[in-house]
Amino acid sequence: MESRTPNDKDPQALLEAAGNPGGVAYEIASELIESDVTLESPAEVWEVILPRRGAVETPRWQLNEEAPGRLKELVAERSDEVMALADGLRLRLPDSFPEKDIEALRAANPEDILAAVEPGANETAAKRGQVLAQALEQAEVPLDVPMFFVATDEYKVPVLRADGTPNPEQAKARAVADDLPEGDLTQHQITCGTQVRLGYRVAQEFTVPDVGTFIEYQKEGERDRIVVKPAQIGSEGGTVAGLLAINHVYHALEDAQLVLGTNGQYREKLALQGQLAAIKAGSELAQDPIVFGDEAGLEVPHPDAEGNIVTFTTAARGEVAYIKEVAAAGKVRIEIEEARAA
Repeated sequence: MESRTPNDKDPQALLEAAGNPGGVAYEIASELIESDVTLESPAEVWEVILPRRGAVETPRWQLNEEAPGRLKELVAERSDEVMALADGLRLRLPDSFPEKDIEALRAANPEDILAAVEPGANETAAKRGQVLAQALEQAEVPLDVPMFFVATDEYKVPVLRADGTPNPEQAKARAVADDLPEGDLTQHQITCGTQVRLGYRVAQEFTVPDVGTFIEYQKEGERDRIVVKPAQIGSEGGTVAGLLAINHVYHALEDAQLVLGTNGQYREKLALQGQLAAIKAGSELAQDPIVFGDEAGLEVPHPDAEGNIVTFTTAARGEVAYIKEVAAAGKVRIEIEEARAA
């Protein structure tokens, strides 16, 4: 795989070191479980730091009673190590649009570019889309290169929370999107409604059985935006499923220069998910993904329901968010190894 944006240190080596004895993630995870168990692999470390929701198998360890609050304390105690790891994995950068990434994108063959936004909802998804749009503009990528937005019905924004109180995420969704139905909302509805809020209109909609539904949006003078709803979401999640659907209908992943938009702390995870999608499609990426994410202080304009421009500003992220995203990236790295071995 040709790397267009090489890191100073190998991400795989950084993850391996962090997840094994003596590594910062291993040491933190060991403090979160009962002392009669020794963690045996990076996979177990990642699971302790970022437990799966609704996991079927019971882990061989038990989190100690202080684990939820203790994680923040342990990360604070090892702040320098945690943030050095985050910086090495490019989870935190001084700029949302690093010059070397813009130059790598500018150097790419436009016919190879597959530009896609990680699934999301509300303000987060609006920012991810605008970050990718700005990166493509700065790199002078031709307007005939579209942007893909992956969105599913799996993620829902209900009117009420589990305790029966109003869900504030509903108001946030309606603040960024138009043409939304009453009642509970899905990520797909919000993503489509966000394109409408930005002045895009549906040019074409079609479904490919067992692959997904595709809605193409157009706006005069702007690049097309295509919302992709995968037919099936596997254990790998919406990003991988969406890229596989795009691979089937629009652009082979094997030949693609993936250019992805997300939040800054998700860069490594998303790059790895791009690699995983290519492997699931039966190939390997010819070149590393270029991933753009928002950093603290970035201001993104967005129209409100009356057409006035409001500004979304990215806040500084806590250190715990970074150790959790190290674990998330570590989990995807393991999925890649398993997919290659299958």
